[in-house]
Amino acid sequence: MIGVSERSLGTNEVVHIAQDLRRKMKNTVSVITVAYNAEKTIRKTIQSVYGQSYSEYEYIIIDGLSTDRTYDIVCEYDGDFAEKGIRYCHISERDNGIYDAMNKALHYCRNEWIIYMNSDDTFYNGEVLSEIFSKDYAMDTSCIYGDTCNIKDGKKYFKKSYPIECLVYRGAFIHQALFVRNSVMKKYRFSTDYLIAGDMDLFIRMYAAGEKFFKINICVANYYMGGISQNNPEQVYKEWYEIWNNAGMMKQARMKRWWRMKILAKLKQSPLFWKIYFCVNRSDQ
Repeated sequence: MIGVSERSLGTNEVVHIAQDLRRKMKNTVSVITVAYNAEKTIRKTIQSVYGQSYSEYEYIIIDGLSTDRTYDIVCEYDGDFAEKGIRYCHISERDNGIYDAMNKALHYCRNEWIIYMNSDDTFYNGEVLSEIFSKDYAMDTSCIYGDTCNIKDGKKYFKKSYPIECLVYRGAFIHQALFVRNSVMKKYRFSTDYLIAGDMDLFIRMYAAGEKFFKINICVANYYMGGISQNNPEQVYKEWYEIWNNAGMMKQARMKRWWRMKILAKLKQSPLFWKIYFCVNRSDQ
């Protein structure tokens, strides 16, 4: 038997080791995709994540026990990620909806930053993670968010993010463009009380609690419009009003909220609105 000598670490040594570990993981990323019956779209999402030039990330997929080939497609990439040296974790089991699945994924996250990429969306290009995490961020920064390239009926336009203060009357960013520190995400988690607006509830609660958001001028994701939130605007606004009310924000920016919720929402139901919008904001990239 080989003997091993042991000694207790001093307080300063423990601190230095902890700081060194924190430095090593501070720019690591956990990418999460939750999916259910997404066989038509999930492959492009997986390939988008796999195609990142950045190597300090892991990929976690939570499948809600799909009845189509979604999970078979997910399993096809085991060898690819292993060859690249990327941790690729996936499970398929029943859940209680999208926000329950999103929370479940947190149990498997090992890295410092977390981003959710829906099973119909992709990173804007293969350099996104490299571009964002080539620099360090202040330790008190809880969230980093950027822009998206929105895609509707095959047409693209850039959606710039807004100052975080805009959350009191509108969305400031799309969640596929948001990175949240692991410890912060696990502290707040998604509420499962909402059908559609659980992400907005999360952002509002973090903002109201004083968490620091840092805005970057980088296009993070391609966001494919036409999901549940776009198809159910009345339910979205109902939940948003409840969230603002719970946060005590209903008296703030009343006119701006009224304009967006009552007037602009109706205009968006017109094909002419989108025709004009795409002419003004179109992207040929």
